[in-house]
Amino acid sequence: MVTAALPLGFRVEFAALYRRIGFRTINLGDAYSERDTGNSWEFPILVRRALWRGLYAGVGYAPRVTNGSAHVNYVTLTSINPVIYTFSDRTFPGSWDTTHGVVSAVGIEKRWGPLHIAPEARYTRWNRLAVDVNGTRGFAIQSTRDQVDLLVGIRFP
Repeated sequence: MVTAALPLGFRVEFAALYRRIGFRTINLGDAYSERDTGNSWEFPILVRRALWRGLYAGVGYAPRVTNGSAHVNYVTLTSINPVIYTFSDRTFPGSWDTTHGVVSAVGIEKRWGPLHIAPEARYTRWNRLAVDVNGTRGFAIQSTRDQVDLLVGIRFP
């Protein structure tokens, strides 16, 4: 994270946030399973202002880039007499898109010895779902458009 001071108590903040994401589905009726894993990078840009005694609030914008892969296993009945099952598996790129969000944050920055510690609550509303998978027999896997993060910033002098 990088912050820069602006006039009138404002600051601009740039950050890079990483998280590992994924999901798994298992459909025993169809003998099918899928495991999607990926990497999510968010790059929030916030303008924040000190309000009172270390308390601050901010708003901004965040693009989110997600990439990864999906691994699918399935068993297919290929013959009835004699009964023969065929096992198959394959890996292919995940189906995640770049999304964009509006960010709001509130936190407090306090000095503790030589350190500055800043716990922060951050809310992001994304423009669309990062994961939206519609499977067989009506099941669906969807991420949420609302995200709440609790962060702690530590700054050395």
